[in-house]
Amino acid sequence: MARISIRPLLGAGAAVFTVAGVAPAQAADFDPMFQDHAVLQRERPIEVWGQAVAGERLSVEIAGHAAQAKAGSDGHWRARLDALPAGGPYELKLTGAKGEVRTVSDVMVGDVWLCSGQSNMEFPVRRGLDYETEIAASDNPNIRLLMIPRISHAQATGPSRCRSNGRSRRRTTSRISPPPAISLAANCNATRRRRSA
Repeated sequence: MARISIRPLLGAGAAVFTVAGVAPAQAADFDPMFQDHAVLQRERPIEVWGQAVAGERLSVEIAGHAAQAKAGSDGHWRARLDALPAGGPYELKLTGAKGEVRTVSDVMVGDVWLCSGQSNMEFPVRRGLDYETEIAASDNPNIRLLMIPRISHAQATGPSRCRSNGRSRRRTTSRISPPPAISLAANCNATRRRRSA
């Protein structure tokens, strides 16, 4: 019976594991919250953040306003842009040290509503009274929706950072299903009040 030595195999396996365990250089990018169709809060300094190679110097720009940032040792960066009035659509651009550009399109500046809670926050418009009328009256491409997936407390506070991996969408009756009823009602009521003022 032939004997096979496993020492060379273990050494090769360890070498492959070590090489595969090295993280590749990360291209500069925005946090997933900053994506096409996003809304940034009007009339307040605009904070944006993301990831890049540790120590990389970056430039962020929107509507002719620019800010500089440098990625920390953990690869995370943060920049503060000047406040803007309501308007858009704009392009939010991130330029890395090597000149590579990441562009987020169709960004509006306006009012950001954070709706949080339990099941009442997920109650869909289509289950409400007179929902056809409400949906038809809300056809407004300037209403944007970012749904953040539910996560546990341990996921939010654990060693890996909580990432906003939801997806921003423009609100039109023909393109997407309606948002949760309470967020749509709050936005539509605020819009009506501004128009009548």
